Amino acid sequence: NPKSPFTKAQLIPQEETLEITQKKGNLFIGIPKETCFQEKRICLTPDAVAAIVSNGHRVLVEKGAGDESGFSDLEYTEAGATLTSDLKKIFGCPIILKVEPPTLEELKLIHPKTVLISALQLKTKQKPYFEALAKKKITALAFEFIKDEDHNYPAVKALSEIAGTASVLIAAELIHFGADPILIYDSIINTAPLGRSQLVGRAFTSMKLCYDNRVCILFISKKDMEETNTTLEHTNGIVATILEISGMRLGVLLIEDNDRIKISFRSKNNFPANKLANEFNGGGHFYAAGGSLPATFSLSNAGDKVAEAVEKFSKYL
Repeated sequence: NPKSPFTKAQLIPQEETLEITQKKGNLFIGIPKETCFQEKRICLTPDAVAAIVSNGHRVLVEKGAGDESGFSDLEYTEAGATLTSDLKKIFGCPIILKVEPPTLEELKLIHPKTVLISALQLKTKQKPYFEALAKKKITALAFEFIKDEDHNYPAVKALSEIAGTASVLIAAELIHFGADPILIYDSIINTAPLGRSQLVGRAFTSMKLCYDNRVCILFISKKDMEETNTTLEHTNGIVATILEISGMRLGVLLIEDNDRIKISFRSKNNFPANKLANEFNGGGHFYAAGGSLPATFSLSNAGDKVAEAVEKFSKYL
């Protein structure tokens, strides 16, 4: 497993004498849209926002932040939130709520002494990331390490129950009461439109092979999605099919989005996809990770940049 970039001594809290003032004020919470590849969650539902606002606090939500979770901008507005497209205003709030850790680019927008509540994925981050947090004296609360009075991790437990145990039990219960598993599978999984197959074809037509055909990079442009009548959602799973090619060690998918080039990595045979993702302000699991590049990069230049970065990890190929 990846190791922490700090020594045990460096992780021990350091004492600092600070003036303590007694004050009571309203909270001002900013909720940006998640930009990590395939991340569709949002920290607060409209109901949660309504509860916070009813207690005299303010919530600023980026427009479209709840779309992937099934919550419209109108629902957040009706709950009392203020909506904006200005990222500087969102990240300028005294309290920031996120699901995924903010990227280094997003950290630049956060004001000093801000309270950040999100996952931090410590083992996927490098030392400069934590130095950036410390330089601005950001109070970062990693919810995956928050314990309750019984020393359990409630956030991790809830996510695990939804993604793991609950889904299996619900499926078993449906089958027990007569549901046809094949029909369910076809209704949920086999629902891709014709355009997705056309999009997959375009992606593999753009294929760039390197490192003796052990690395494959695919490209999907905004034009590709427009002409096949598809969206980012229809790109899910494409990168994994690269590894079906004999001898392939690393698959990369570059997707042109409005404000960035999204990068998805899939690997096998002990290639550390998460470490490669760190080179692109991202992270993830050992064999599945993601990152991004600014929209100033063309897809072609982004592909060259990824190919160059792979050189650092060529010993795993």
